[in-house]
Amino acid sequence: MDQLCLADFGVARIVGKEHEATTSVGTLAYKAPEVNFYLKYDSFAADIWSIGVLTCEFAVGVPIPFPQLTEEKKKEKGDYSNLLKLAEECCNSDPKARPSASQLLQLMQDI
Repeated sequence: MDQLCLADFGVARIVGKEHEATTSVGTLAYKAPEVNFYLKYDSFAADIWSIGVLTCEFAVGVPIPFPQLTEEKKKEKGDYSNLLKLAEECCNSDPKARPSASQLLQLMQDI
C-alpha cells in the first residue's frame, strides 16, 4: 500500500484543491501550532505535523515532540533515532518546510 492515512473522524472534512482551513479543532497535543491561531493554514501541512507527533509517541511514548522530549526518555525507550528524526522533520515550525505526504512516504521507506 502506498498511502498513509491519518483520520480523526470527529473533525474530518473534504478539502478542495487549495486545502486551506481556518478552524481550530482537535486535540491540543496533536495540533500544529498554526492551527491554534484561527488563521488560514494548509490543512495538509497541519496533518503532517500530527503524523510527526504520533511518530514521536510511537517511538518513545511521549506525544509532544521537541524540546519536551528529553535525552533520558529517549535512552529509556531505546534507539529510535530514525523515527525521531522523521518526527522532527514533520514537526518543523514552518509548515512550508515540512515534508509532503509523498516525501514522507519516501522517508518512511528509507527507515
